[in-house]
Amino acid sequence: MGLLWGGSIFVYGSAAPKLGKLGPAIGWPLSLSVGLLAANLCGIFAGEWRFSRRVERMFMGAGLLVLILAIVVLGWSSTLA
Repeated sequence: MGLLWGGSIFVYGSAAPKLGKLGPAIGWPLSLSVGLLAANLCGIFAGEWRFSRRVERMFMGAGLLVLILAIVVLGWSSTLA
């Protein structure tokens, strides 16, 4: 896990300047959102959510949807001049 975290910091550091003037402001939330998505998807595939209630899975799904929409909006906003 420590290697993944260190790798994500390295990728963020190399990608933030390529996002333009707002690179640090856009890149850090983007990095955190991707990390949360990856962790939740690993939890889903590992079966951690198997015994949870439907309402809890719906809240998690809504949260993941918000994160995905935020990633799309941040990616789109970085293309605006």
